[in-house]
Amino acid sequence: MLHSIDVYDGGIISLDNLARVNYIVSPSPVDSYKVLQAISRRQKRGAYWLDYSELEQMINGLSNFPRGLQSLLIRNPEFEMYPDRQKNIAFALNEVNRTRRVQIFVTTNSPFVVSASAGLTEKEFQASHIAKDQFWPSQKVYYIKDGRVASRRGLITLDMESKPKGRMGYWGKKAGYVASQMIGSGLMLDVVNSYTPDSPILILCEGQNSEADALIYNQIFDNYESVSGRSAMFVSCLGSSQLSVSFDLLRQVKKSLSANFELLMLRDRDHEFPNHESIDVYKKSYPQRRVLLHRAIEAYIYNSETANLVLQFFDKPLLTTAKKTRMDKLQATIQQEAESGYLGNDYKIRLKTLFRSLLGNIQYQWEERAKSDPKYKFSVEIIARLITPDTQTYKDLAKDIFELNM
Repeated sequence: MLHSIDVYDGGIISLDNLARVNYIVSPSPVDSYKVLQAISRRQKRGAYWLDYSELEQMINGLSNFPRGLQSLLIRNPEFEMYPDRQKNIAFALNEVNRTRRVQIFVTTNSPFVVSASAGLTEKEFQASHIAKDQFWPSQKVYYIKDGRVASRRGLITLDMESKPKGRMGYWGKKAGYVASQMIGSGLMLDVVNSYTPDSPILILCEGQNSEADALIYNQIFDNYESVSGRSAMFVSCLGSSQLSVSFDLLRQVKKSLSANFELLMLRDRDHEFPNHESIDVYKKSYPQRRVLLHRAIEAYIYNSETANLVLQFFDKPLLTTAKKTRMDKLQATIQQEAESGYLGNDYKIRLKTLFRSLLGNIQYQWEERAKSDPKYKFSVEIIARLITPDTQTYKDLAKDIFELNM
């Protein structure tokens, strides 16, 4: 049995205290391949390269295991597999090791494979009644970046002995972090860096730009915990398709994360939801998903109430009755359009245009002040900061998102 492996080639990859089944995860296929090559050189004839299909034939008794087998080297077994089947790989490899007592090394780019291994070793640990520092997991995950073993967050960090953290591999919940890190769009990086047990509500929403929905939501609900006794964190995705993919992937690895939390998906209201009845049907079919009644976050924050808050912030006179009526009438029109399944996004432009015109020359003052004071850099941040639990906007959002009467 190999207990450690070093790979020297410009950098160093040091894998210590190897388990019976080891997964090599890396953004670079070259780095992960070097590990398998080094093991092959070390074991010589005792190491065998196999496709996962060949291993399945051996497991099913359709072919024989090689003689003198010490190590199995498998590259990306998840190729052309559906997620449910990918999750079975960890259990199949564990069974091979149990019956053959061989050491297995696998390169993988699948968060499903890694999260399955995390759940397997965590279950073993819970059933063992052994202290964590004495428990020896059957499967470990190594995350390699830039030719070195990296931390689970993908950073090359050093410990007191100037050795890369994670060199002894991750298992259980920590391997679950690696699985979540592998999910695309940077979504899980935000979750790993920001999520704590004190944030039991994790909400995925759309938006990726300077006015990203998540930025607005987090700013508005920064003090949600003090009002409701519960805290929440919004994480933005690229769009509706990416939102659904990210939600489903996160739900798959949810059990491997460090603490229990409620997972919600928040959608803007568009032509898919032409009326309240369609929203109710959708929510009954997908209980963990929310649909905003006013169609989009812009329809909530660009209103006469917020306009007055901004004017007050800049010590300007508040809206006249006529201007307030104009804004309220536009809001009502947009709501009617949403009810009738109106297509397109021009309502956002109409809202923002009228909102800015009601504020007069404040937009110019905003830009000028931003040059000398960084806190004025994003106007949407300032707008969101002005929406407190006392405002109607906050109460409407809280009701639609959390289904609570504030």
